[in-house]
Amino acid sequence: MFRRSALAVATAAVAASAASARTITFDNLSVGLVGGPLEVTEAGVWVTFEADGLSIRDFDFAPFPRTNVLHTEAFSSPVTVTLGAGVRAFSFQNYIYGGLTPEVDLFFIQAFDIDGNLIDTFSGSQEFITLEAAADEGDIARLVIDDQGTGFQVDNVELRLVPTPASTALLALAGLALRRRR
Repeated sequence: MFRRSALAVATAAVAASAASARTITFDNLSVGLVGGPLEVTEAGVWVTFEADGLSIRDFDFAPFPRTNVLHTEAFSSPVTVTLGAGVRAFSFQNYIYGGLTPEVDLFFIQAFDIDGNLIDTFSGSQEFITLEAAADEGDIARLVIDDQGTGFQVDNVELRLVPTPASTALLALAGLALRRRR
Protein backbone atom coordinates (compact mmCIF):
# COMPACT_ATOMS: atom_id res chain seq x y z
CA MET A 1 0.00 0.00 0.00
CA PHE A 2 2.76 2.46 0.89
CA ARG A 3 4.59 1.84 -2.38
CA ARG A 4 1.51 2.56 -4.45
CA SER A 5 0.89 5.82 -2.58
CA ALA A 6 4.52 6.87 -2.87
CA LEU A 7 4.46 6.08 -6.59
CA ALA A 8 1.26 8.07 -7.03
CA VAL A 9 2.84 11.05 -5.27
CA ALA A 10 5.97 10.75 -7.43
CA THR A 11 3.84 10.54 -10.58
CA ALA A 12 1.90 13.66 -9.56
CA ALA A 13 5.15 15.53 -8.89
CA VAL A 14 6.56 14.59 -12.30
CA ALA A 15 3.29 15.56 -13.99
CA ALA A 16 3.37 18.95 -12.27
CA SER A 17 6.94 19.59 -13.43
CA ALA A 18 6.11 18.39 -16.95
CA ALA A 19 3.34 20.97 -17.24
CA SER A 20 5.17 23.73 -15.39
CA ALA A 21 4.20 27.35 -15.77
CA ARG A 22 5.92 30.59 -14.79
CA THR A 23 4.04 33.79 -14.01
CA ILE A 24 5.67 37.17 -14.51
CA THR A 25 4.31 40.28 -12.81
CA PHE A 26 5.74 43.77 -12.99
CA ASP A 27 5.23 44.66 -9.31
CA ASN A 28 8.94 44.68 -8.41
CA LEU A 29 9.96 46.98 -11.27
CA SER A 30 10.38 50.75 -11.02
CA VAL A 31 7.56 52.86 -12.44
CA GLY A 32 8.53 54.89 -15.50
CA LEU A 33 9.61 54.72 -19.13
CA VAL A 34 11.61 51.60 -19.92
CA GLY A 35 13.82 53.31 -22.52
CA GLY A 36 14.87 50.13 -24.31
CA PRO A 37 14.26 46.40 -24.15
CA LEU A 38 12.80 45.15 -20.85
CA GLU A 39 14.19 41.76 -19.86
CA VAL A 40 12.35 39.94 -17.08
CA THR A 41 13.49 36.64 -15.60
CA GLU A 42 11.22 34.37 -13.59
CA ALA A 43 12.61 31.12 -12.16
CA GLY A 44 15.30 30.90 -14.83
CA VAL A 45 13.03 31.72 -17.78
CA TRP A 46 13.70 35.07 -19.45
CA VAL A 47 11.35 37.17 -21.54
CA THR A 48 12.28 40.35 -23.42
CA PHE A 49 9.67 43.01 -24.25
CA GLU A 50 10.65 45.66 -26.79
CA ALA A 51 8.73 48.64 -28.21
CA ASP A 52 8.77 52.42 -28.45
CA GLY A 53 6.94 54.01 -25.52
CA LEU A 54 7.07 50.91 -23.31
CA SER A 55 6.77 51.70 -19.60
CA ILE A 56 5.91 50.32 -16.19
CA ARG A 57 2.81 52.08 -14.87
CA ASP A 58 1.40 52.19 -11.34
CA PHE A 59 -2.14 50.94 -11.93
CA ASP A 60 -3.25 50.69 -8.30
CA PHE A 61 -6.42 52.79 -8.44
CA ALA A 62 -10.15 52.09 -8.59
CA PRO A 63 -11.58 50.07 -10.19
CA PHE A 64 -8.26 48.25 -10.75
CA PRO A 65 -7.14 46.21 -7.74
CA ARG A 66 -3.52 45.68 -8.80
CA THR A 67 -0.27 47.59 -8.88
CA ASN A 68 2.37 47.82 -11.61
CA VAL A 69 1.53 46.82 -15.18
CA LEU A 70 3.35 46.79 -18.52
CA HIS A 71 2.03 49.79 -20.43
CA THR A 72 2.19 51.26 -23.93
CA GLU A 73 0.80 54.59 -25.09
CA ALA A 74 -1.69 54.84 -27.93
CA PHE A 75 -0.08 54.62 -31.37
CA SER A 76 3.22 53.23 -30.05
CA SER A 77 5.02 50.60 -32.08
CA PRO A 78 3.99 46.95 -31.75
CA VAL A 79 5.60 45.11 -28.83
CA THR A 80 7.97 42.31 -29.77
CA VAL A 81 8.27 39.60 -27.12
CA THR A 82 11.24 37.23 -27.32
CA LEU A 83 11.17 34.08 -25.21
CA GLY A 84 14.30 32.37 -23.92
CA ALA A 85 12.97 28.89 -23.20
CA GLY A 86 10.71 26.28 -24.73
CA VAL A 87 7.27 27.83 -24.31
CA ARG A 88 4.11 25.96 -25.31
CA ALA A 89 1.66 28.77 -24.36
CA PHE A 90 1.92 32.51 -23.63
CA SER A 91 -0.91 34.18 -21.69
CA PHE A 92 -1.50 37.56 -20.11
CA GLN A 93 -4.17 39.58 -18.39
CA ASN A 94 -5.52 42.58 -20.31
CA TYR A 95 -6.80 45.22 -17.89
CA ILE A 96 -8.72 47.32 -20.41
CA TYR A 97 -11.12 44.79 -21.92
CA GLY A 98 -14.44 46.57 -21.23
CA GLY A 99 -15.23 44.73 -17.99
CA LEU A 100 -14.01 47.25 -15.42
CA THR A 101 -14.38 50.38 -17.55
CA PRO A 102 -16.11 51.12 -20.86
CA GLU A 103 -12.72 51.41 -22.58
CA VAL A 104 -11.58 48.42 -24.66
CA ASP A 105 -8.01 47.68 -25.79
CA LEU A 106 -7.94 45.74 -29.05
CA PHE A 107 -5.09 43.40 -29.90
CA PHE A 108 -3.75 41.67 -32.97
CA ILE A 109 -1.13 39.16 -31.83
CA GLN A 110 1.02 36.75 -33.80
CA ALA A 111 3.10 33.93 -32.30
CA PHE A 112 6.10 32.52 -34.19
CA ASP A 113 8.43 29.57 -33.72
CA ILE A 114 12.25 29.84 -33.79
CA ASP A 115 12.24 29.58 -37.62
CA GLY A 116 9.75 32.44 -38.01
CA ASN A 117 6.79 30.21 -38.84
CA LEU A 118 3.43 31.61 -37.74
CA ILE A 119 1.89 29.19 -35.20
CA ASP A 120 -1.02 31.11 -33.62
CA THR A 121 -2.88 34.42 -33.80
CA PHE A 122 -5.35 36.37 -31.68
CA SER A 123 -7.50 39.32 -32.72
CA GLY A 124 -9.88 41.18 -30.42
CA SER A 125 -10.17 41.92 -26.72
CA GLN A 126 -10.84 39.87 -23.62
CA GLU A 127 -9.53 39.84 -20.06
CA PHE A 128 -7.27 36.79 -20.43
CA ILE A 129 -5.54 36.18 -23.76
CA THR A 130 -3.63 32.99 -24.61
CA LEU A 131 -1.61 32.00 -27.65
CA GLU A 132 -0.61 28.36 -27.87
CA ALA A 133 1.51 26.08 -30.02
CA ALA A 134 -0.04 22.77 -31.01
CA ALA A 135 1.78 19.60 -29.99
CA ASP A 136 3.05 19.06 -33.55
CA GLU A 137 4.36 22.63 -33.89
CA GLY A 138 7.55 24.23 -32.64
CA ASP A 139 7.77 26.17 -29.38
CA ILE A 140 6.71 29.82 -29.24
CA ALA A 141 9.92 31.83 -29.59
CA ARG A 142 8.60 35.28 -30.47
CA LEU A 143 5.35 37.23 -30.39
CA VAL A 144 4.35 40.50 -32.00
CA ILE A 145 1.63 42.32 -30.06
CA ASP A 146 -0.05 45.15 -31.98
CA ASP A 147 -2.42 47.15 -29.81
CA GLN A 148 -4.34 48.47 -32.84
CA GLY A 149 -3.46 52.05 -31.84
CA THR A 150 -5.15 51.90 -28.43
CA GLY A 151 -2.19 51.38 -26.09
CA PHE A 152 -2.49 48.75 -23.38
CA GLN A 153 -1.99 47.73 -19.76
CA VAL A 154 -1.15 44.06 -19.17
CA ASP A 155 0.05 41.98 -16.23
CA ASN A 156 0.32 38.39 -15.02
CA VAL A 157 2.17 37.05 -18.04
CA GLU A 158 2.12 33.27 -17.81
CA LEU A 159 4.48 30.99 -19.70
CA ARG A 160 3.49 27.33 -19.95
CA LEU A 161 6.75 25.55 -20.59
CA VAL A 162 7.39 22.63 -22.89
CA PRO A 163 7.91 19.44 -20.87
CA THR A 164 11.53 18.30 -20.94
CA PRO A 165 12.17 14.88 -22.50
CA ALA A 166 13.39 13.60 -19.12
CA SER A 167 10.23 14.63 -17.26
CA THR A 168 8.03 13.20 -20.02
CA ALA A 169 9.91 9.88 -19.87
CA LEU A 170 9.64 9.76 -16.07
CA LEU A 171 5.92 10.43 -16.28
CA ALA A 172 5.50 7.58 -18.77
CA LEU A 173 7.51 5.18 -16.61
CA ALA A 174 5.56 6.11 -13.49
CA GLY A 175 2.30 5.53 -15.36
CA LEU A 176 3.49 2.09 -16.52
CA ALA A 177 4.54 1.17 -12.99
CA LEU A 178 1.13 2.13 -11.62
CA ARG A 179 -0.59 0.17 -14.36
CA ARG A 180 1.46 -2.98 -13.63
CA ARG A 181 0.65 -2.83 -9.91
CA ARG A 182 -3.07 -2.89 -10.61
